[in-house]
Amino acid sequence: MLPAGVQGQATTVSILPGYTHRAYYSLDNGLVKTAPDDGWDLAFQLTGFAAGIRAHHPQGVRVHKVPGFGIADWALVDTAGMTAWPELHNEAARWDLGALNQGIDTANAFDLGWGIYNP
Repeated sequence: MLPAGVQGQATTVSILPGYTHRAYYSLDNGLVKTAPDDGWDLAFQLTGFAAGIRAHHPQGVRVHKVPGFGIADWALVDTAGMTAWPELHNEAARWDLGALNQGIDTANAFDLGWGIYNP
């Protein structure tokens, strides 16, 4: 709520379709600049016990689940046919559930999707 006599002002800042740019905004001066958002591939979010790993999909980063293999089988993985493997995506509404967190076993409180915490 604004104090009496103070007018609110609406403004629009564009980060372009697909969220391909960052926008830097000053409350005193308005939009300062925009810049391409292309300087990263994976983002890490750590709070409490959450450990989200997000892929930068607008930059072309793709995450696939290798079907039928576990961590012990890593040396056997062949990427032939990878485009047919299930593609994993970031959760839009939660920063702690990135593409690498998909497939969590909800019955295991220590499962982070990309690995299981061993206390």
